[in-house]
Amino acid sequence: MKNVFLFLFLSVFGIQGFSQSIAEKIVDKYSGEKGFTVVKIGPELFSLAASFDDNGDSHELTTKLKGLLILVSEQPGSVLKKEIETCKEKYGYKQFMEVQDDDGSKVTFLAKLEHDLYGDLIIYAQSPEEELFMSILGKFTRDEIIRMGNSGDSHLSILRKLENK
Repeated sequence: MKNVFLFLFLSVFGIQGFSQSIAEKIVDKYSGEKGFTVVKIGPELFSLAASFDDNGDSHELTTKLKGLLILVSEQPGSVLKKEIETCKEKYGYKQFMEVQDDDGSKVTFLAKLEHDLYGDLIIYAQSPEEELFMSILGKFTRDEIIRMGNSGDSHLSILRKLENK
């Protein structure tokens, strides 16, 4: 009986350990470390925001949002850049856009493509002052990503260009 209980315990908690996304692992790795700021937003906040939408356009999209993770490093370097390289090399994330400014700032967009769905979008921004790692958790179609970029008053004009493709 003791062995059965141990087997069940390890099975349940072992599966839970594997369910964490790579973005969640990266954020958890640096959470509480000096020089890093972590923000985690759960799906409940997105549902609350959708409830204020009068025309209901955002409700369908917010049900797909599983969370938003933000990790900021106040010590610019290559720590988070190494994590991005790991995402690409080990976990199959593909870089689908990069924006570079003349001041040395760079923003990289990555996602994991599975059956025409983009999973767990990662945005990595690097400037001379700081690094930012942001992950939008969930699985989205190309059109949903475009809608996310077009929502609100401050449109991401780069994503608007995808509409024409």
